[in-house]
Amino acid sequence: MLVCRNRVIGSALSTGVKGASDMITHAKTAMHHASINSSGGYAPYDENMQAQVLAKVALESELWQAIKDQNFELFYQPILSLVSGEIIACEALIRWQHPTRGTVSPLDFIPLAEEIGAIVPLGEWVIKTACAQQSDWQKMGFGQIQVAINVSAVQFLQSDIPQIISQALAETGASAQKIKVEITESVSLQDVDFTINTLQKLRAQGIEISMDDFGTGYSSLSYLARLPINYLKVDQAFVAQINQQDNSRELVSPILAMAKCLQ
Repeated sequence: MLVCRNRVIGSALSTGVKGASDMITHAKTAMHHASINSSGGYAPYDENMQAQVLAKVALESELWQAIKDQNFELFYQPILSLVSGEIIACEALIRWQHPTRGTVSPLDFIPLAEEIGAIVPLGEWVIKTACAQQSDWQKMGFGQIQVAINVSAVQFLQSDIPQIISQALAETGASAQKIKVEITESVSLQDVDFTINTLQKLRAQGIEISMDDFGTGYSSLSYLARLPINYLKVDQAFVAQINQQDNSRELVSPILAMAKCLQ
């Protein structure tokens, strides 16, 4: 049995263990599984764990190779004005074009990319590609379309986002006023002073800021008032049943009123 400092335990108790080497390998695998799936817990080894570990290692290798080969594509989800019905903006959504799995959802690889540090180069590719697309739309006469770019928590906290976007704008010719950065409410709560400073630098470039998944991170009103943001995106949990459930409307209405007060 192995115990690490945070008291996560991996037990090698299983049938078919041939010797000490197998026992240590199995215990390490179980401990790794326990550290991922519980805090201060334990996990007995079973054969499925080894398969999961091998699958994850393979996926890590494939992800790094995909970043090297740029086997990704951005899809652009349109945002329409309810007044005019026109497309006024879009949100850049990444997809992994895997050679054997086909199109892979970001839900299946973004958490892994954040865990292994791949999100930084991947995020830089997204920013530059989205800026290049906005520049192309300008040349085609669709310069009014704003592009929203999601920035992950790890990328936001570990990278110089204002500098990365500034460089992408210079290289592609995109308009800063037509680029919007989206961060989640939970990201903004991790390091308040750093977040405010970074967002202020982005705003100084003319870039707009949107807080995504609003309503899930327990932001205080005083904190919200300090953040230099332009938009709140109410989490879908509040709006999915807004036409069917009165309590959904009752929750969204004060959020709208608060947003108007904060301009």
